[in-house]
Amino acid sequence: METKYDLLIECCKLSPDDEFIASLINKIDNWDKIINSAYMHGVFPLVYQVLKKFLENNKPLLSQFKYVNLEIAQSNLQMTAELIKLTKLLDKENIPLIGIKGPVLSALLYKDITKRQFSDIDVLLHQEDMHRAVVMLESIGYRSEFSSDFLKNEMLLKVDKDFAISTPDEKINIEFHWKLFSNPQMSKSRIVLFDVENVDIDIHNTHIRTLATDIQLLYLLVHGSKHYWERLEWICDIDRLIRQNSMIDWTVLMERARTMEIEGMVYLGLMISHDLLNTPLHEKILQRISELAVLEKSKKSIICDIRHDKIIEGHSEHVDLKNLYHLSLINETKWKLIKEYLSIFFAIKKWDVFVINLPKRVHWLYYFIRYYRIIKENIFIRK
Repeated sequence: METKYDLLIECCKLSPDDEFIASLINKIDNWDKIINSAYMHGVFPLVYQVLKKFLENNKPLLSQFKYVNLEIAQSNLQMTAELIKLTKLLDKENIPLIGIKGPVLSALLYKDITKRQFSDIDVLLHQEDMHRAVVMLESIGYRSEFSSDFLKNEMLLKVDKDFAISTPDEKINIEFHWKLFSNPQMSKSRIVLFDVENVDIDIHNTHIRTLATDIQLLYLLVHGSKHYWERLEWICDIDRLIRQNSMIDWTVLMERARTMEIEGMVYLGLMISHDLLNTPLHEKILQRISELAVLEKSKKSIICDIRHDKIIEGHSEHVDLKNLYHLSLINETKWKLIKEYLSIFFAIKKWDVFVINLPKRVHWLYYFIRYYRIIKENIFIRK
């Protein structure tokens, strides 16, 4: 197991050590596990690009790697074409769009849309544009699991952050986001998601906007920590983004992390990236990390899970002690942990709203729906 992950991690580095990789390859006795883990962690294209020169004398294995990599490349090209189409459709309706993750990160960080795995398209829209955008797309054949009328429901807009639709052939999933951070986090920050400092990315002669670098980094750090950094791909994104942007204002980032009360999430991600991929960090960041002693335990636990293929279902409806432990890894204080744990049980979630589209005057009924679902899903279903 150690050899497998040493190999994957080395292949993810910007400048992998060929001699070290060759020594690890000689210890591999099950290449299927390498292929499966690389794919699961979303780093297969990176692993393939590094290993292909070492596998030239093993034609069957090289062909296996090529086949998987080609499938990923074809899927990426299809989703990128869909993002370009979507951008043009919304532009005609004067609906601004910001691309996040997926093809945009591939082009921004890897300079090639086939070098990073992704499984869907994520875009950010203004909240007030959400309903109009979805209705327009539904009129030309796009499909959504739930009625677009839910996008007029203030409770859904408050408790959730995205709405999924699929292409007419249902082969590509698109997630429309109207926020990237929680309401309390946004209220405590001065972040403007649709900002003049946003970056334009050229993808196949189409300009697509994405987040400003500092906000991009903050979002990726929060997203990764919420999911306990269970995919190496997210760590690679952090490493590439930092290495390509020497002018990041770390003082501003640190202040935002403090005021938004997300220091644990931010520093945990930076710490893991530094530990696994030797990501260069500013001395201010290293100093702050050393002051947050709880992060060392968190980092060791998450890296251990990465090395043992443990995927944690965080923020699940079915909360157990294992998830409680992992929640403690991204919350610096017991009080924050208690609030997080209680919110999983009792705060209204999008699935409660999707049970029925209630008018605003009776939104209080969603609390009863929530309690009913907790009892049903955590007691009766488990019997």
